[in-house]
Amino acid sequence: MKIESKIIKIFVVFVSAVAIILIFVAGFLVWQQRHSVNYKADIALIGNQPQSIFQKLPQAQEATEPIKMLFFGDMMLDRNVGLVIKQKGLDYLFEKLAAGDFFQDKDIIVCNLEGAVVNEGAHYLPNNAYDFAFSPEFVGRLKSYGFNFFNLANNHLIDQGERGISETRQNLDKLGFNYSGCPDGQIAECSGRVIEVKNRKIGLAGFSAVYSKLDQEKLATFVGDLASSTDLLIVNMHWGNEYQHQFSQYQQELAWALIDSGADIIVGHHPHVVEGMEIYRGKPIFYSLGNFIFDQYFSADTQENLALDLIWEDKNLEIFLIPLKSKQSQSDLMTEAEKNNFLQKFIIWSQIGPEYIEQVKAGKIDLKNSYSF
Repeated sequence: MKIESKIIKIFVVFVSAVAIILIFVAGFLVWQQRHSVNYKADIALIGNQPQSIFQKLPQAQEATEPIKMLFFGDMMLDRNVGLVIKQKGLDYLFEKLAAGDFFQDKDIIVCNLEGAVVNEGAHYLPNNAYDFAFSPEFVGRLKSYGFNFFNLANNHLIDQGERGISETRQNLDKLGFNYSGCPDGQIAECSGRVIEVKNRKIGLAGFSAVYSKLDQEKLATFVGDLASSTDLLIVNMHWGNEYQHQFSQYQQELAWALIDSGADIIVGHHPHVVEGMEIYRGKPIFYSLGNFIFDQYFSADTQENLALDLIWEDKNLEIFLIPLKSKQSQSDLMTEAEKNNFLQKFIIWSQIGPEYIEQVKAGKIDLKNSYSF
Protein backbone atom coordinates (compact mmCIF):
# COMPACT_ATOMS: atom_id res chain seq x y z
CA MET A 1 0.00 0.00 0.00
CA LYS A 2 2.86 2.30 0.90
CA ILE A 3 4.57 1.44 -2.38
CA GLU A 4 1.39 2.18 -4.38
CA SER A 5 0.98 5.55 -2.64
CA LYS A 6 4.59 6.47 -3.39
CA ILE A 7 4.14 5.62 -7.10
CA ILE A 8 1.04 7.82 -7.29
CA LYS A 9 2.90 10.75 -5.75
CA ILE A 10 5.76 10.36 -8.24
CA PHE A 11 3.28 10.20 -11.14
CA VAL A 12 1.51 13.42 -9.94
CA VAL A 13 4.80 15.23 -9.63
CA PHE A 14 5.84 14.07 -13.11
CA VAL A 15 2.53 15.15 -14.71
CA SER A 16 2.69 18.49 -12.92
CA ALA A 17 6.24 19.08 -14.15
CA VAL A 18 5.27 18.20 -17.72
CA ALA A 19 2.27 20.51 -17.49
CA ILE A 20 4.45 23.35 -16.21
CA ILE A 21 6.94 22.78 -19.03
CA LEU A 22 4.18 22.73 -21.65
CA ILE A 23 2.66 25.92 -20.27
CA PHE A 24 6.06 27.62 -20.35
CA VAL A 25 6.73 26.51 -23.95
CA ALA A 26 3.29 27.60 -25.10
CA GLY A 27 3.75 30.97 -23.44
CA PHE A 28 7.15 31.45 -25.08
CA LEU A 29 5.75 30.61 -28.53
CA VAL A 30 2.90 33.10 -28.11
CA TRP A 31 5.34 35.81 -26.98
CA GLN A 32 7.65 35.13 -29.90
CA GLN A 33 4.80 35.32 -32.44
CA ARG A 34 3.51 38.59 -31.04
CA HIS A 35 6.99 40.11 -31.00
CA SER A 36 7.56 39.05 -34.61
CA VAL A 37 4.26 40.58 -35.80
CA ASN A 38 4.90 43.86 -34.03
CA TYR A 39 8.43 44.03 -35.43
CA LYS A 40 7.21 43.52 -38.99
CA ALA A 41 4.47 46.05 -38.49
CA ASP A 42 7.01 48.54 -37.18
CA ILE A 43 9.26 47.95 -40.20
CA ALA A 44 6.34 48.38 -42.56
CA LEU A 45 5.37 51.59 -40.80
CA ILE A 46 8.92 52.94 -40.93
CA GLY A 47 9.22 52.01 -44.59
CA ASN A 48 6.24 54.22 -45.38
CA GLN A 49 7.82 57.30 -43.87
CA PRO A 50 9.16 59.77 -46.50
CA GLN A 51 12.53 60.27 -44.81
CA SER A 52 12.94 56.83 -43.21
CA ILE A 53 16.44 55.84 -42.24
CA PHE A 54 15.76 52.62 -44.15
CA GLN A 55 15.14 54.53 -47.38
CA LYS A 56 17.90 55.25 -49.86
CA LEU A 57 18.32 58.99 -49.92
CA PRO A 58 18.04 60.52 -53.41
CA GLN A 59 21.38 61.19 -55.02
CA ALA A 60 22.30 64.80 -55.63
CA GLN A 61 21.45 65.88 -59.17
CA GLU A 62 24.35 66.22 -61.54
CA ALA A 63 25.55 69.79 -61.52
CA THR A 64 24.87 71.56 -64.79
CA GLU A 65 27.53 73.78 -66.29
CA PRO A 66 26.35 77.14 -67.64
CA ILE A 67 26.21 77.40 -71.42
CA LYS A 68 27.55 80.72 -72.67
CA MET A 69 26.49 82.15 -76.01
CA LEU A 70 27.11 85.32 -77.99
CA PHE A 71 24.77 86.51 -80.75
CA PHE A 72 25.29 89.23 -83.36
CA GLY A 73 23.27 90.64 -86.24
CA ASP A 74 24.34 90.88 -89.89
CA MET A 75 27.93 90.22 -90.96
CA MET A 76 28.84 91.12 -94.55
CA LEU A 77 32.44 90.71 -95.79
CA ASP A 78 32.16 91.92 -99.39
CA ARG A 79 31.97 95.31 -101.15
CA ASN A 80 33.53 98.08 -99.03
CA VAL A 81 34.13 95.72 -96.13
CA GLY A 82 36.11 93.53 -98.48
CA LEU A 83 38.24 96.54 -99.44
CA VAL A 84 38.89 97.33 -95.77
CA ILE A 85 39.97 93.73 -95.20
CA LYS A 86 42.36 93.86 -98.17
CA GLN A 87 43.85 97.18 -97.02
CA LYS A 88 43.99 96.65 -93.26
CA GLY A 89 43.39 92.95 -92.70
CA LEU A 90 40.42 91.11 -91.26
CA ASP A 91 41.70 91.56 -87.71
CA TYR A 92 41.12 95.30 -88.05
CA LEU A 93 37.37 94.68 -87.91
CA PHE A 94 37.54 93.07 -84.46
CA GLU A 95 40.71 94.36 -82.84
CA LYS A 96 38.99 96.85 -80.51
CA LEU A 97 36.54 94.25 -79.23
CA ALA A 98 39.26 91.61 -78.98
CA ALA A 99 41.47 93.91 -76.88
CA GLY A 100 39.55 92.70 -73.83
CA ASP A 101 38.00 89.29 -73.20
CA PHE A 102 34.91 90.00 -75.30
CA PHE A 103 35.09 86.80 -77.37
CA GLN A 104 36.58 84.61 -74.65
CA ASP A 105 34.99 81.72 -72.77
CA LYS A 106 31.99 81.28 -75.08
CA ASP A 107 30.48 77.95 -76.08
CA ILE A 108 28.59 79.28 -79.09
CA ILE A 109 29.15 82.47 -81.11
CA VAL A 110 26.58 83.14 -83.81
CA CYS A 111 25.91 85.76 -86.48
CA ASN A 112 23.84 86.07 -89.61
CA LEU A 113 26.22 85.53 -92.53
CA GLU A 114 24.86 87.90 -95.13
CA GLY A 115 26.07 86.28 -98.34
CA ALA A 116 27.49 83.17 -99.98
CA VAL A 117 30.85 81.57 -99.14
CA VAL A 118 32.11 80.67 -102.59
CA ASN A 119 35.42 79.50 -103.96
CA GLU A 120 37.88 82.42 -104.05
CA GLY A 121 35.01 84.78 -103.25
CA ALA A 122 33.92 84.69 -106.91
CA HIS A 123 30.71 86.27 -108.18
CA TYR A 124 28.49 84.02 -110.29
CA LEU A 125 25.36 84.64 -112.29
CA PRO A 126 22.82 86.00 -111.80
CA ASN A 127 24.10 89.57 -111.43
CA ASN A 128 22.26 91.37 -108.64
CA ALA A 129 22.21 94.99 -107.59
CA TYR A 130 23.19 93.82 -104.11
CA ASP A 131 25.46 90.88 -104.64
CA PHE A 132 27.57 89.46 -101.79
CA ALA A 133 30.22 86.74 -101.98
CA PHE A 134 32.84 85.88 -99.36
CA SER A 135 36.06 83.93 -99.75
CA PRO A 136 36.53 80.86 -97.54
CA GLU A 137 39.85 82.39 -96.46
CA PHE A 138 38.15 85.39 -94.85
CA VAL A 139 35.39 83.31 -93.27
CA GLY A 140 37.82 80.70 -91.97
CA ARG A 141 39.73 83.32 -90.03
CA LEU A 142 36.63 84.12 -88.00
CA LYS A 143 37.38 80.95 -86.04
CA SER A 144 40.16 82.77 -84.22
CA TYR A 145 37.48 84.97 -82.63
CA GLY A 146 35.36 82.02 -81.57
CA PHE A 147 32.69 82.14 -84.28
CA ASN A 148 31.39 78.61 -84.73
CA PHE A 149 27.81 78.91 -86.01
CA PHE A 150 26.25 80.89 -88.86
CA ASN A 151 22.67 81.60 -89.78
CA LEU A 152 22.34 81.25 -93.55
CA ALA A 153 18.60 81.90 -93.80
CA ASN A 154 18.52 85.30 -95.49
CA ASN A 155 17.83 87.01 -98.78
CA HIS A 156 21.51 86.99 -99.83
CA LEU A 157 22.29 83.27 -99.56
CA ILE A 158 21.12 82.89 -103.16
CA ASP A 159 23.15 85.85 -104.52
CA GLN A 160 25.48 83.46 -106.37
CA GLY A 161 22.72 81.12 -107.49
CA GLU A 162 22.34 77.45 -106.69
CA ARG A 163 26.05 76.94 -107.27
CA GLY A 164 26.75 79.51 -104.60
CA ILE A 165 24.44 77.79 -102.11
CA SER A 166 26.13 74.45 -102.74
CA GLU A 167 29.63 75.90 -102.40
CA THR A 168 28.64 77.76 -99.23
CA ARG A 169 27.66 74.53 -97.51
CA GLN A 170 30.68 72.66 -98.83
CA ASN A 171 33.10 75.38 -97.77
CA LEU A 172 31.60 75.78 -94.29
CA ASP A 173 31.76 72.01 -93.81
CA LYS A 174 35.44 72.00 -94.83
CA LEU A 175 36.17 74.90 -92.49
CA GLY A 176 34.42 73.15 -89.59
CA PHE A 177 31.59 75.61 -89.01
CA ASN A 178 28.07 74.68 -88.00
CA TYR A 179 25.19 76.44 -89.74
CA SER A 180 21.47 76.32 -90.42
CA GLY A 181 19.04 78.02 -92.76
CA CYS A 182 17.59 77.66 -96.25
CA PRO A 183 16.99 80.40 -98.84
CA ASP A 184 14.28 83.00 -98.27
CA GLY A 185 10.79 81.64 -97.74
CA GLN A 186 11.87 77.99 -97.49
CA ILE A 187 11.35 75.50 -94.68
CA ALA A 188 13.25 72.24 -95.06
CA GLU A 189 15.83 70.00 -93.44
CA CYS A 190 18.46 72.72 -93.92
CA SER A 191 16.41 75.03 -91.66
CA GLY A 192 17.66 73.52 -88.42
CA ARG A 193 20.64 71.89 -86.77
CA VAL A 194 21.19 70.33 -83.35
CA ILE A 195 24.57 70.60 -81.67
CA GLU A 196 25.70 69.12 -78.37
CA VAL A 197 27.22 71.49 -75.83
CA LYS A 198 28.21 70.28 -72.35
CA ASN A 199 25.97 67.23 -72.70
CA ARG A 200 22.98 69.38 -73.70
CA LYS A 201 21.24 69.42 -77.06
CA ILE A 202 20.98 72.93 -78.46
CA GLY A 203 18.79 73.48 -81.50
CA LEU A 204 19.51 76.41 -83.80
CA ALA A 205 17.01 77.06 -86.56
CA GLY A 206 16.97 79.80 -89.17
CA PHE A 207 14.19 81.17 -91.37
CA SER A 208 13.98 84.07 -93.80
CA ALA A 209 10.76 85.96 -94.54
CA VAL A 210 11.99 88.95 -96.56
CA TYR A 211 10.45 88.40 -99.99
CA SER A 212 8.16 85.48 -99.18
CA LYS A 213 5.92 84.79 -96.21
CA LEU A 214 6.51 81.51 -94.46
CA ASP A 215 3.97 78.69 -94.41
CA GLN A 216 2.96 78.95 -90.74
CA GLU A 217 1.51 75.47 -90.46
CA LYS A 218 4.69 73.93 -91.84
CA LEU A 219 6.77 76.25 -89.67
CA ALA A 220 4.90 75.24 -86.51
CA THR A 221 5.39 71.56 -87.27
CA PHE A 222 9.10 71.98 -87.99
CA VAL A 223 9.75 74.04 -84.85
CA GLY A 224 7.65 71.74 -82.68
CA ASP A 225 9.54 68.66 -83.85
CA LEU A 226 12.90 70.34 -83.30
CA ALA A 227 11.88 71.60 -79.85
CA SER A 228 10.82 68.11 -78.76
CA SER A 229 14.29 66.73 -79.52
CA THR A 230 16.37 69.49 -77.89
CA ASP A 231 16.98 71.02 -74.48
CA LEU A 232 16.98 74.59 -75.81
CA LEU A 233 15.77 75.92 -79.16
CA ILE A 234 17.01 79.24 -80.55
CA VAL A 235 15.46 80.59 -83.74
CA ASN A 236 17.19 83.11 -86.02
CA MET A 237 14.68 85.15 -88.02
CA HIS A 238 15.60 87.26 -91.05
CA TRP A 239 12.62 89.57 -91.45
CA GLY A 240 11.21 93.07 -90.97
CA ASN A 241 11.25 96.41 -92.76
CA GLU A 242 14.60 97.95 -93.56
CA TYR A 243 15.68 100.97 -91.50
CA GLN A 244 12.61 100.73 -89.23
CA HIS A 245 13.16 100.49 -85.48
CA GLN A 246 9.58 99.38 -84.78
CA PHE A 247 8.80 95.75 -85.50
CA SER A 248 5.75 94.98 -87.59
CA GLN A 249 2.54 93.16 -86.68
CA TYR A 250 3.56 90.29 -88.99
CA GLN A 251 6.87 89.91 -87.14
CA GLN A 252 5.07 89.86 -83.82
CA GLU A 253 2.47 87.32 -84.93
CA LEU A 254 5.18 85.09 -86.35
CA ALA A 255 7.33 85.42 -83.22
CA TRP A 256 4.46 84.49 -80.92
CA ALA A 257 3.60 81.51 -83.12
CA LEU A 258 7.24 80.34 -82.97
CA ILE A 259 7.25 80.44 -79.17
CA ASP A 260 3.85 78.75 -79.01
CA SER A 261 5.39 75.99 -81.15
CA GLY A 262 8.37 75.49 -78.83
CA ALA A 263 11.02 78.15 -79.55
CA ASP A 264 12.85 79.39 -76.45
CA ILE A 265 14.74 82.42 -77.80
CA ILE A 266 14.23 84.42 -81.01
CA VAL A 267 17.03 86.48 -82.53
CA GLY A 268 16.18 88.71 -85.50
CA HIS A 269 18.06 90.62 -88.19
CA HIS A 270 17.73 92.14 -91.68
CA PRO A 271 16.42 95.72 -91.12
CA HIS A 272 20.05 97.03 -90.85
CA VAL A 273 19.06 98.87 -87.66
CA VAL A 274 18.19 97.69 -84.18
CA GLU A 275 14.54 96.96 -83.50
CA GLY A 276 12.88 96.56 -80.11
CA MET A 277 12.20 93.46 -78.06
CA GLU A 278 9.43 91.66 -76.21
CA ILE A 279 9.05 89.00 -73.54
CA TYR A 280 6.29 86.61 -74.54
CA ARG A 281 5.33 83.74 -72.21
CA GLY A 282 8.61 84.29 -70.40
CA LYS A 283 10.67 83.93 -73.59
CA PRO A 284 12.68 86.77 -75.18
CA ILE A 285 12.17 88.07 -78.72
CA PHE A 286 14.84 90.37 -80.15
CA TYR A 287 13.37 91.58 -83.42
CA SER A 288 16.60 92.91 -84.96
CA LEU A 289 20.16 93.21 -83.69
CA GLY A 290 21.16 95.48 -86.58
CA ASN A 291 24.40 95.55 -88.59
CA PHE A 292 27.36 93.95 -86.84
CA ILE A 293 29.90 94.16 -89.70
CA PHE A 294 28.61 96.10 -92.72
CA ASP A 295 29.44 99.06 -94.95
CA GLN A 296 26.35 101.22 -94.58
CA TYR A 297 28.24 104.31 -93.47
CA PHE A 298 25.50 106.78 -94.39
CA SER A 299 23.78 106.99 -90.98
CA ALA A 300 24.42 106.59 -87.27
CA ASP A 301 21.55 104.12 -86.92
CA THR A 302 23.04 101.69 -89.45
CA GLN A 303 26.33 101.81 -87.52
CA GLU A 304 24.77 100.95 -84.17
CA ASN A 305 23.98 97.38 -83.25
CA LEU A 306 23.25 95.12 -80.31
CA ALA A 307 25.07 91.98 -79.22
CA LEU A 308 23.50 89.46 -76.84
CA ASP A 309 25.64 87.71 -74.26
CA LEU A 310 23.54 84.81 -72.97
CA ILE A 311 24.19 82.53 -70.02
CA TRP A 312 21.83 79.58 -69.66
CA GLU A 313 22.03 77.58 -66.45
CA ASP A 314 19.52 75.33 -64.74
CA LYS A 315 16.13 77.07 -65.12
CA ASN A 316 17.50 80.56 -65.61
CA LEU A 317 18.59 82.64 -68.57
CA GLU A 318 20.72 85.75 -68.11
CA ILE A 319 20.84 88.17 -71.03
CA PHE A 320 23.50 90.86 -71.10
CA LEU A 321 22.71 93.62 -73.59
CA ILE A 322 25.89 94.89 -75.26
CA PRO A 323 25.39 97.96 -77.48
CA LEU A 324 28.06 98.30 -80.16
CA LYS A 325 29.06 100.97 -82.65
CA SER A 326 31.12 100.79 -85.80
CA LYS A 327 33.21 103.14 -87.86
CA GLN A 328 34.36 102.12 -91.32
CA SER A 329 33.18 98.61 -90.47
CA GLN A 330 35.33 98.38 -87.34
CA SER A 331 33.24 97.33 -84.34
CA ASP A 332 33.70 98.75 -80.85
CA LEU A 333 31.90 99.01 -77.52
CA MET A 334 29.85 102.13 -76.90
CA THR A 335 30.93 104.50 -74.17
CA GLU A 336 28.86 104.48 -70.99
CA ALA A 337 26.99 107.64 -72.07
CA GLU A 338 26.39 106.24 -75.57
CA LYS A 339 25.19 102.96 -74.05
CA ASN A 340 22.71 104.66 -71.72
CA ASN A 341 21.33 106.77 -74.57
CA PHE A 342 21.02 103.74 -76.81
CA LEU A 343 19.20 101.65 -74.18
CA GLN A 344 16.72 104.49 -73.62
CA LYS A 345 15.89 104.40 -77.33
CA PHE A 346 15.75 100.59 -77.26
CA ILE A 347 13.08 100.77 -74.54
CA ILE A 348 10.97 103.07 -76.73
CA TRP A 349 11.20 100.62 -79.64
CA SER A 350 10.25 97.69 -77.38
CA GLN A 351 7.02 96.41 -75.86
CA ILE A 352 7.98 95.42 -72.32
CA GLY A 353 6.53 95.90 -68.87
CA PRO A 354 7.95 98.05 -66.04
CA GLU A 355 9.78 95.10 -64.47
CA TYR A 356 11.80 94.63 -67.65
CA ILE A 357 12.30 98.32 -68.38
CA GLU A 358 14.48 98.67 -65.29
CA GLN A 359 16.45 95.60 -66.26
CA VAL A 360 17.05 96.90 -69.78
CA LYS A 361 18.29 100.19 -68.35
CA ALA A 362 20.79 98.19 -66.30
CA GLY A 363 21.82 96.22 -69.38
CA LYS A 364 20.87 92.82 -67.99
CA ILE A 365 17.66 90.79 -68.16
CA ASP A 366 17.07 87.86 -65.80
CA LEU A 367 14.50 85.29 -66.84
CA LYS A 368 14.11 82.90 -63.93
CA ASN A 369 12.32 79.56 -63.94
CA SER A 370 11.43 79.94 -67.62
CA TYR A 371 13.98 77.38 -68.78
CA SER A 372 14.88 73.91 -67.62
CA PHE A 373 17.35 71.21 -68.63
